[in-house]
Amino acid sequence: MGRLKRLFIYAGILSLVAFVGKAGFADQAQIGLFTSWTFVKSAMQNYIKAVSNYHQIAIPDQTWSIDQIDWHIQGIKLSSNAVLTNGTLTPSTYTVSASNLGIKVNVKSIWVDQIIHETLNGVTLNIHLKANCGPISLFEPNAQASLLINYKFLPYSVEASASSLKLNWPTKSWVIAPISCQGPIGFASTLTNALQKQLNDPKLVQNFMLQKIDAGLKLGLSAINNKFNVPVTVHLPYFQLPITMKLHKFRTLNSGILISSIVSWPGQPPVYSGPPLPIKQINFNSFSEPVILTNQQDWTSLLKTELNSLSIPIAYNLNKNSLFDSLRSSAFYELFVWPDLLCFHSNSPFTLMINRPHLDSFKWKNNVNFQFSADDRGWVKAFRDGQYWRYLDLSAAAKLNFKPQIRDGLFTAKIAVRKDEINYQFSRGYMARYNSTDQFLNTMYLQNAIANSGAPYTFSFQLPTLGLSFFGTAKFDGIEDSQPNLISIPLKISTP
Repeated sequence: MGRLKRLFIYAGILSLVAFVGKAGFADQAQIGLFTSWTFVKSAMQNYIKAVSNYHQIAIPDQTWSIDQIDWHIQGIKLSSNAVLTNGTLTPSTYTVSASNLGIKVNVKSIWVDQIIHETLNGVTLNIHLKANCGPISLFEPNAQASLLINYKFLPYSVEASASSLKLNWPTKSWVIAPISCQGPIGFASTLTNALQKQLNDPKLVQNFMLQKIDAGLKLGLSAINNKFNVPVTVHLPYFQLPITMKLHKFRTLNSGILISSIVSWPGQPPVYSGPPLPIKQINFNSFSEPVILTNQQDWTSLLKTELNSLSIPIAYNLNKNSLFDSLRSSAFYELFVWPDLLCFHSNSPFTLMINRPHLDSFKWKNNVNFQFSADDRGWVKAFRDGQYWRYLDLSAAAKLNFKPQIRDGLFTAKIAVRKDEINYQFSRGYMARYNSTDQFLNTMYLQNAIANSGAPYTFSFQLPTLGLSFFGTAKFDGIEDSQPNLISIPLKISTP
């Protein structure tokens, strides 16, 4: 019987955390993801560094004409080791620089096959120059870079472009590994000198790096822009409602960026539409880390709707309940606690059937704890003399405390009973058939069952992570009350 109270409690528990990750159709609420400019700057720097550090940037084959020789260069791969510093962020631009930028270039082969015309003492000589060199490795350890990015947050998208990249390095500072060539003697030295001469001008490397950085930025932003107004289902264990969430709008603030989203779920009339976030009343400067913001009343509405989605009646096998099983194992206990059980076979099945609990009287307390009441009706189905009977009618009510906690993506909640009561009566049909039924049921036994189930009950499960494109991957890491009437959920961000 103690399990009866737990079922009433559990039905309420199921809905409390659904707000964090679902969405659907009729009812809806607004939530916000706020990030400070300090975090935006750090995220952009990390992302630009990742974009700039291509392990292998493929550069198209080149032909360089140096001192009448056409050098054909094939299989060019470029990589860099950017250490970004001195990032300057404005409302529309981001400038970042890098010192000691290690640039490596690997070339599969450089070859020459041409006729060179030389005039010596009035005589024109046709010299067939043919050589093949490679592979070739080049390294520039002292390069410096300055990158300018233009960006803007529009209401329904974010745009950015790498508008300029300036590279420079000391003259003849490229380290060129010894070159092996098949061709005229001394050709390797000629090629080394030609490469040093060509690499004195950074424009060739600069242009290709700028193109790659710009393409990488646009690829990352498209991952965000393509999600606007597209419902995305987030799955959580145990829940019934098909809840979805979609990005709705960007908003730039003095202290950072607010991304609003719409959470929706199938509701029942009247349709619920939660209020907008009270942006003008929120002290965004108090949030040093990215945070999810929600209205308290949206939790209440979603909780009730989730509860209404539960399949009823909920069946529970009392024979597997330890308290009920111990009672049935002793005729002595049955006689003094529940004497009518003596009329049943020792293996007779008993099933508890409960309706959908009704939740009410929500009251938010400090530290996101809140109180609510739950009441429900149910009955016990029992097997006697070859048939099932509606045996016992039950009603229960309780006042409950709920204490949620989120740490490193793990949701944990503790629920405790502040006040409860349970009532019973034998059903009319059963009484009409067995009019000599002993209707005594020791109320202390019921109270003990309720007391056992009323002790703090804890449950937990892992929440899904959020993919935030170039911002990284986010875990929910806390739950707090924020003024005015808001719930805030800080995020722990792992860089991409």
